[in-house]
Amino acid sequence: MDNLFDLPAEYKELRTSVRALAEKEIAPFAQAVDEEHRFPVEAKNAIKKEWNMVERLEKSLGDDSKQFKWRGARVGYFQTDNNSRNCQDFIYTKELLGEKNNDNSDLMDMHDLVHSSIRECLNDYETMFSVTVKFIGALNMVKYGPGEKFEVHTDDGEPYRCTVSTVGYVNDDYEGGELYFDNFNLNIKPEAGDLILFPSSYIYSHASVPVKSGIKYSIVCMTDWSDYAHRKDSPIYKTVDSRSE
Repeated sequence: MDNLFDLPAEYKELRTSVRALAEKEIAPFAQAVDEEHRFPVEAKNAIKKEWNMVERLEKSLGDDSKQFKWRGARVGYFQTDNNSRNCQDFIYTKELLGEKNNDNSDLMDMHDLVHSSIRECLNDYETMFSVTVKFIGALNMVKYGPGEKFEVHTDDGEPYRCTVSTVGYVNDDYEGGELYFDNFNLNIKPEAGDLILFPSSYIYSHASVPVKSGIKYSIVCMTDWSDYAHRKDSPIYKTVDSRSE
């Protein structure tokens, strides 16, 4: 008895021809589209070289005589967990800094420069993907030395809500430290000045790969479709940092 599910020879030949055509003509184009239009989005020269961010950050946060300093980075509900995150950071809003003075004036100026650039990049991102972003959160200045990293994590969720994550890269004179998206097996080594934007959901869980040599400086900022979860009068408000209260 003939196999009812066996295609006639002419159909098999047609299928083979179509598959060969697809592999030759369509597959390369599809790969190019995937590369060019992938998430995350890389905005070039968003963190300007002329801002001299490394020098200014160290002058503001690396001087023991100053009020504000680098500190051990935290995770979750402001917990220390060196197994998952062992870098240094400084997270702040302009309100947290208080009245402008010699210790905080440059931090305030850097805040305005970076926030303005993020807003410009978000305007393009909103157009590209038909999303709305009304809230831009605190700036998290991050410093990674050799061996320091941030294991795979998701940005949106308890204790913080966000829609689009942004990571700015101040310098690129270090080895290692790539931005790794585990669900896509995607490794990105940004150039100095790049701002990477991507959805904050669990699908885009990511890691900062350990730095091998040199020091990596980055700027992390979470944004949201609304300010509802970020207002102090909101029932779901969580402080961005224990020092903000």
